Amino acid sequence: MPTTSDFAAIVELQQFKRLFEEQEEKTRIRLEEKEEQIAGLHVALRQRDEQMEEVKARLQELAQERERLRGDYNRLRQEAQEKIDKLMERIKELNQKLMGGGGDTSAERKTGIFR
Repeated sequence: MPTTSDFAAIVELQQFKRLFEEQEEKTRIRLEEKEEQIAGLHVALRQRDEQMEEVKARLQELAQERERLRGDYNRLRQEAQEKIDKLMERIKELNQKLMGGGGDTSAERKTGIFR
């Protein structure tokens, strides 16, 4: 025949089992929350990595654009300097004609109506 001490032990074991199951449920819920947080962090990391790749690509595009603009600037500067040099040479020629070559041009001027 079962005794009251056996019944008390059974009740105590049932309480331990219930407490264990409650603790197990709480642990499972906490683990699920942690997994959700980890998944969210993975998504955030992926997004950050994608943004970094976009920024790197944009930086590379900007560097290429900068190099192209530098080349254009140097080419335009060279062309402008060449034009300046040609104009300076032309000015020198015209000044020499005005100063030194007056004999040839004066004869042309005397033949006109305004002497």
